[in-house]
Amino acid sequence: DPQVGMIFLVTVAGCPTCKGPCACNLCGCKPSFGLIDYYGVCKECGKCGGHASNCIFCLQRFPSLCALDTHVRFTHPAEHAAGSWNTARLDEHIRHRGKPGSPVAVQPEVGTFMEPCTGGLPSTWDAK
Repeated sequence: DPQVGMIFLVTVAGCPTCKGPCACNLCGCKPSFGLIDYYGVCKECGKCGGHASNCIFCLQRFPSLCALDTHVRFTHPAEHAAGSWNTARLDEHIRHRGKPGSPVAVQPEVGTFMEPCTGGLPSTWDAK
């Protein structure tokens, strides 16, 4: 039998920021792999903005991998072109964009990811 002794290895790319199970700061659920989808939505509470995806080329953080991938593509084009970044995720999003049933990027919850509005300082704005 030609398949005897063969080993198949399947790898799943995890969160490039957490390097392990992710958690949602909005609902406080137990950290788990796959908790936050590509668009930053928590599978427990259905909200975006409770998890940060950090750029490895600068100090900016984003509410989703989709936002981070878009940032890298347009803000760090040399790194993007050199293959220093996973381009497959954004390419897949662009291929399916606009088709019926395709997911869309959502706005993060009010009061989260306010650093661009505060000059990079932590936000003290209370969303209550």
